[in-house]
Amino acid sequence: MNDRKININYYVYTLGGGGAEKALLNLVHNMDKDKFNVTVTTIINTGKYIDELGDEIKHKSVIHIPKIFLKKFVNNTGTLQKDSGQMNTSKEKNDTKMSFAVRVYTFFWKYFSWLLIPIGFFQNIKNDVIVSYLEGPTQIFVSSIPLKRIKIAWIHVDLNAERKSEVFFRNMKQNRNTYKKFDQVIAVSNGVKKSLEDYMKIDTTIPISVKYNVYDESQIKSLAQTGVNANVCSDKLNIISVGRLSKQKGYDRLIEAVSMLDANLLNKFTIRIYGDGEEKESLSSMIIERGLSGVIRLEGFTDNPYFEIANSDLFIAPSRTEGFSTVVVESVIIGTPVLATDCSGMDEILNYGEYGCLVENSVNGVYNGIFQLVSDKDKMEQISKSILNAENIFNKKDLTALTEQMIYSLINKKSN
Repeated sequence: MNDRKININYYVYTLGGGGAEKALLNLVHNMDKDKFNVTVTTIINTGKYIDELGDEIKHKSVIHIPKIFLKKFVNNTGTLQKDSGQMNTSKEKNDTKMSFAVRVYTFFWKYFSWLLIPIGFFQNIKNDVIVSYLEGPTQIFVSSIPLKRIKIAWIHVDLNAERKSEVFFRNMKQNRNTYKKFDQVIAVSNGVKKSLEDYMKIDTTIPISVKYNVYDESQIKSLAQTGVNANVCSDKLNIISVGRLSKQKGYDRLIEAVSMLDANLLNKFTIRIYGDGEEKESLSSMIIERGLSGVIRLEGFTDNPYFEIANSDLFIAPSRTEGFSTVVVESVIIGTPVLATDCSGMDEILNYGEYGCLVENSVNGVYNGIFQLVSDKDKMEQISKSILNAENIFNKKDLTALTEQMIYSLINKKSN
């Protein structure tokens, strides 16, 4: 490559307010701009983080949706609304309740995505490295680009537990074969890597490595101190959660678990949930039906959840599945202990229970965890003290440097 800059293009579905999208933003901002020309290309031209890319990072899109339609189909984070087309994220079949629009869209990716090949070709003629930063459409798009460039697939979910990307493929064989077009596959946790090997069963000759997402610790800690009058109760244990209101995040299980507690315990804590999503109405109804309006509150989307996390006693993550939870990492960085269900990445983030409480991935698991921490002040104090000693395994400079080194290694390998 001599001494010229390396041109790298990251493909992501949108730049909406999700954890993977925020991780990408942190990564590209911290890459050495003296060595890399960075482009971020969204499949759809939407997302709140587009405006945060700045002048040093180029932005492109594959499919341009007119603003008049974006207003109808995009929520306040810049993420495409799924509405009744929400795809099941569990191991159950994925063809439930898909709207006509979503069926047409997934049909396009299954059978007509080849129509986008010329766009991929012309967008990447001058690029040295092309990255699919998410599963599904970006994986299909990047794998089909007919250029001999370094191609990297970045996987953010446990593919066995969360199968929503499968609706974009005709069958498992097609899904699996796309990986053969990549020079390197990145998993964001050991659990995600295991799902690639055991469930997806990708070709063993394809190298898979684990790289944690990049987090801006200084910004997170700064925002955690930026705010006035946190929304907390001084006489109760303040529990908080932040996440998309979707089936995957397990808030229905949280509500069910809380409803199983007796009245004496319900008076000892409050739960605030920050986020937006397709399950909002059903979760709100569930809270009312179970008489928990005084215990659990849906607070909606907030641009700065860090201040509320910092002023809370406990962060709760009742997720059915994760890849490597961004908000749980952020809670650890801030110093707020975590109660989390045992899904991919959580044991690594919480150092196998040292910085929080890992519970069974079920309603009973969530119930037992809340019961234990609300009932046992000593246990709560123990994890609150332990998290203050958390080692900083999420140093942005170190993690970004590892990615840059990997890119150089792949380029050198291909040129030899």
